[in-house]
Amino acid sequence: VKGRVVADGRPQQQYTDADAVYSPTVSTEGMMLSLAINAHEKRFVAVTDIDGAYLHAHMDEFVLMVFDGYLAEMLVKACPEYEQYLHVTKEGKKLLYVRLKRALYGCIKSAMLWWTMLSEFLIADGFKLNPYDSCVANKTLPCGKQITICWYVDDLKISSVNKQAVMSIIDKLEERFGEMRKSFGKKHTYLGMEVEFCDDGSARFTMPSHIQETINDFGEELGR
Repeated sequence: VKGRVVADGRPQQQYTDADAVYSPTVSTEGMMLSLAINAHEKRFVAVTDIDGAYLHAHMDEFVLMVFDGYLAEMLVKACPEYEQYLHVTKEGKKLLYVRLKRALYGCIKSAMLWWTMLSEFLIADGFKLNPYDSCVANKTLPCGKQITICWYVDDLKISSVNKQAVMSIIDKLEERFGEMRKSFGKKHTYLGMEVEFCDDGSARFTMPSHIQETINDFGEELGR
């Protein structure tokens, strides 16, 4: 059971202003311009994925959620001390009411809470958010060069001509958010794209895996 489908946050829309929970993601233009700069400056590039990102952020309001049926049984099995709170309806359905401490996947504010947490972490380390794209952050290093981080929710692209600066911020991120999945070098899979940085200062983008998954999931024979 995927954690991101545990919470059904749709009822929260009834009492929540959409503008108050808006969470930005890196723009297509911002990402492509960043990749072009990476290629032209021949930067060292790392792509990382923070596991369970939302769960690092604390829920900032009183939110009650109910687990029912199979999920309630799973939670009691994982934490037997919760069994005393398990309620069984007249129809035999099992319910478990909980108060959320963390930003659970599916809740309407979770993405915003995570973006705020990551942004504050980067700003505290000396990064400045780009005024045109708040999912692009830059920091000027003592050597005068820049290090840039672009992110789409929990998928980060970190780049600089200074390899040590990239590795240093990765260490800080892992110290705060736990071990991340990482890739380094000239070839990466990022946001559904296969990205390759070429020796002539250009970048190549293809999406064969993403397209193949789409074809496989379509459900009908597409032919040529």
